[in-house]
Amino acid sequence: MIEVGRIAIKDLSSYDVLTEKIPKEYLDESIIRDLKNVIGLKCKAILIEFPYYESDYLSNYYIFYSKKLKSFSKRNYRLHLFADKETTELIGYIALRPTYEGTRFGRTFLEPEYIVSKTAHMILSEHKVHFQGGDAVLQAVPYMKQEGDVAVCAHVALWEVVRSFTSRFHKYPEVTLGDLVMMIKSDAERNIPSHGLTPPQLADALSKVGFSPIIRDNNRSSGDSFFDEIISYIESGIPLIAFMSNQEHAVAVFGVCTPDYERLPLDKLAQSKQETFMIEDKQVITRVVMESKFVSELVINDDNYFPYRLLSRIPLKTEVKYTLRALDYAVVPLYPRIQLVYNDVKIAFLALSETGIYNWEGPVFTRIFLTSASTYREYASRNKESLGKELENIIAHLEMPKFIWVIEATSRESLYRHEVNGIVILDSTSATINKSPFLLVTEKRKIRYNDDGQAKACDFSKDFLAAPRFELNLQEVIPHYGKNQI
Repeated sequence: MIEVGRIAIKDLSSYDVLTEKIPKEYLDESIIRDLKNVIGLKCKAILIEFPYYESDYLSNYYIFYSKKLKSFSKRNYRLHLFADKETTELIGYIALRPTYEGTRFGRTFLEPEYIVSKTAHMILSEHKVHFQGGDAVLQAVPYMKQEGDVAVCAHVALWEVVRSFTSRFHKYPEVTLGDLVMMIKSDAERNIPSHGLTPPQLADALSKVGFSPIIRDNNRSSGDSFFDEIISYIESGIPLIAFMSNQEHAVAVFGVCTPDYERLPLDKLAQSKQETFMIEDKQVITRVVMESKFVSELVINDDNYFPYRLLSRIPLKTEVKYTLRALDYAVVPLYPRIQLVYNDVKIAFLALSETGIYNWEGPVFTRIFLTSASTYREYASRNKESLGKELENIIAHLEMPKFIWVIEATSRESLYRHEVNGIVILDSTSATINKSPFLLVTEKRKIRYNDDGQAKACDFSKDFLAAPRFELNLQEVIPHYGKNQI
């Protein structure tokens, strides 16, 4: 028989009632402390479900816990958190597993608006919750803590990334945490107990579930290029795994905080952050400045903390004790047919920008991201008045691969208005030796495009002045907002 308990959250001390209703082998004091400090009084009621059979825990149970002399239960508790006393507005749920102290925080889905402290743009996926004959759909990022011997931080980050793709795209299989643990092979050691994973091991596991991953190294001599690339992939809707070698730790990256253009001195930034590239051993300084320079914080899941923590470029008095500078590697899961990567696209655009297609005064602020051709056609259809009928028609009918690279070029004036003044589309399947992978380039009065290998051009009926930014890859998360009826 499934038991259901209820706790009304009247003040922070109400969370302490959990210790009376849940056995100590399932509940750590740190879990109660996190609920008090992060969720706090945004939660009005908790329903406690028992037993709950959680597939990721069961997958580890059969390969590890069932073989122990000490007896471990297969059953979990599940906490359903609600934003109202009537228990209709679901914040999310937390599974509690009967493992060792410090590892009991199991599979969790919580809507981020109840947790984040700043407006952010995140890669969220739908997760159905079935409870007491009712259904709800959460928009969340998967989360859990590591178990230590079975799954360490890198396993958990890998699971979070794979589960995100599984929830959003039917192409990718649903694999449990235990499946991923056994999938990772080592020539030197056994899988369990795990002593940590390397970026190549995670890349190999991602390959086995259908991705074509790349590994990026933070070459600190190249300035911010590593962070620019990470932000580009996040804005493409691609979560990634970041490594910190000194701390022997890995985290999953799922979002960016809203850039604050008003705070930054654009003139000084443009002078100090102009992009360069090499032509015949000569360095060319361009007027291009990457918009990612304005992003000061990423949204991460670090299993040492509650989900949706903010990782800043500079040290802040926050719970997370490291900064972006601590990241050494990133493992990025790409769609197998994508051949061009961020740096290929960036260099191609820098060379294009030197032809003088954008003769604005001041810098060319630039944003680079991947998206599906169908999603970009949806964007064009929604904004046909701003784009102009000629450009919208070409985008609607242009032959493109499943995924495309898009570059948005913006003048100083349009940056504040969140508008773009130039659009470039590239073929993501193009060979890297192809010096001109462009499918479409807009100028002020002309559209140049590639139609089945033929270079063509079309005049705008009126000057292309400005269009809204593309915002369909990520979901905006505003703190303390959201309803989820059950």
